[in-house]
Amino acid sequence: MHVRVGKQAELLEKVKAIQKANRHTFPGTMARYLIKGDEALSSVHFVLIWKDTEMPDETTRQHDLKALQEELADVIDRETALYSTNETLLHT
Repeated sequence: MHVRVGKQAELLEKVKAIQKANRHTFPGTMARYLIKGDEALSSVHFVLIWKDTEMPDETTRQHDLKALQEELADVIDRETALYSTNETLLHT
C-alpha cells in the first residue's frame, strides 16, 4: 500500500498512537506487523497472522481492516492495496 507523498512522518506518528492506545488489535491474531516497503517508506505492508482456531469470519475481518484503513486514510492510499489470505503449511 502506498504512503501518500510527504506523509511518512505523520504515518509513523499515527502508528505509534495506535499502538499506545492499543487500537486495531485484530482479535484472534498472534502477530500484527507493519513493514516498510522500501527505504524511503513510500509503501508499507500489513501482515496479520491469526490462529486458525480463533480466526474471525470474513465480515468481521473486513470490518476491522476497514476501521484501520479509515484511521490511516490521510496518510496511506488504500486504493493501491493488494490483499491475500494464505494458509501456513509449516511453522517451527
